[in-house]
Amino acid sequence: MKRLRLELDFIEIERRRKRWNLYFLIATEDPQDARQTVITIAPSHPIRLHPRDENRIDFEPKGDAGDLNGLFILERDMPQDASIKARLWVVQCRDRNRNLGEVLQQVSGADKSDQVISNLLGGAMPWYTVGKSIMDVADIVGSFFEKSKDAKKGFVSMDQSFIGLDMEDGEFDRTNRLSGFGDIGWTWIVS
Repeated sequence: MKRLRLELDFIEIERRRKRWNLYFLIATEDPQDARQTVITIAPSHPIRLHPRDENRIDFEPKGDAGDLNGLFILERDMPQDASIKARLWVVQCRDRNRNLGEVLQQVSGADKSDQVISNLLGGAMPWYTVGKSIMDVADIVGSFFEKSKDAKKGFVSMDQSFIGLDMEDGEFDRTNRLSGFGDIGWTWIVS
């Protein structure tokens, strides 16, 4: 069976700010039950941008990172229908020492260990089941931002259908606008 991996390539912010502390909130379909949604945060610590970074980060790994070319988000078997739904929110962390594991628990409403799907889709942070379809997850995320000190800065749908695309191993580069915040680039890798 084919494997599917998602990596972030870059983010470019088009707003003036001297310093940013960013993280990404990701939601996608549960590979074990497409009626459920799983969420996580990447990376495990906020990304700090300084004025010298010119509001752009290229997520190219330093040193030997194996076959990774960007910031790893998820890896899973190709779905039966050859399409995947994924959502990403860019979040400004107001506390640079914030524990993102606690943020993830707040977003998911996790208070039971049966909601944790540790390392289901890879990554440094666990994945949590939120018990709703991917189309309804915006309610959960919206209520989190109402209660949180952190600020939602952008959103992008990374949905991808691989039907009609050359299904041989390869990379599918995508870029999109982040709802008035800047641009983001990502790659779907089929292997």
